[in-house]
Amino acid sequence: SEIHDREYPIEIANNQLVSAITQDARFVLAMVLPAGRQRIAVSVQDTNSSLVSTAFIDVEVGPELDDPSA
Repeated sequence: SEIHDREYPIEIANNQLVSAITQDARFVLAMVLPAGRQRIAVSVQDTNSSLVSTAFIDVEVGPELDDPSA
């Protein structure tokens, strides 16, 4: 299916970089997906070094609860 690209910039001040490396970050994003098997990919890029990291997860989306045909 079509790939949807969205950017959500997160900036870390230079004086916080050392402590940020040892911390976890959490970003919650709601998604509406069609029923069935889906693959979700999330990429992050360090714009200073141009390094990119990508993670994939395969999910099975069930029918909507308010769908009378489900």
